Amino acid sequence: MQFLLFVPLAFIIAPVFAVERSSGMDNLILSSRHGRKKIVTVKLLSVLVASTIVVTLYLAATFLFGFLPHGSLHGWNAAIQSIPTYARSMFQFKAWQLALAGAAWLIFTGAVYGLIVSFISSRMKSQMGTAGISLVLLFVNVGLAAMGDTVLQGIQPLMDFGLANVTLIKEVFSAHKLFDVFGVSISYPVMAVFVLTSIAALAIFGIYQGQRSRTVA
Repeated sequence: MQFLLFVPLAFIIAPVFAVERSSGMDNLILSSRHGRKKIVTVKLLSVLVASTIVVTLYLAATFLFGFLPHGSLHGWNAAIQSIPTYARSMFQFKAWQLALAGAAWLIFTGAVYGLIVSFISSRMKSQMGTAGISLVLLFVNVGLAAMGDTVLQGIQPLMDFGLANVTLIKEVFSAHKLFDVFGVSISYPVMAVFVLTSIAALAIFGIYQGQRSRTVA
């Protein structure tokens, strides 16, 4: 259920563009001496910082309050294949390396979701509307993931890279899942990085294009 940490992220990032659009201040700000590109770039960097902080706090809280009171560091250097869930993993990780890779992966997926929320915010005039659409997007992914395999056969590629699955460390690092892309076998983690990076790039491009159309000369 770690994707639920994206719920507060949606509310934190929702105002980044929407508040200025609702007040009409964006035209004034974008035409300032700092220039449109610089201002939008700073906003996007702030979104990445915010998403990283939120995910890092989640990881720290999980470690401090979920793991330490009940767990131990015994076996921290064991191969992850000794864990049943990761028995078929293609990665030669130790347990502590998997923990670090999982933390980095969650920060990455949080950043991508933050950019998606930013894109929605750049097109909306309401902070709550932005948060609402972002949450709908999130929970539609959850609803689809809860459906049976028969229902999902036609949209399995969509589910593989949906937020409900791609944020789960066991989905990304446990199985040896391959995708056939133009005759080339590509592993799930590599495909996930490519798909999420493409989504992030499209979101950034859409934000810059949308803000340019609103710039006052």
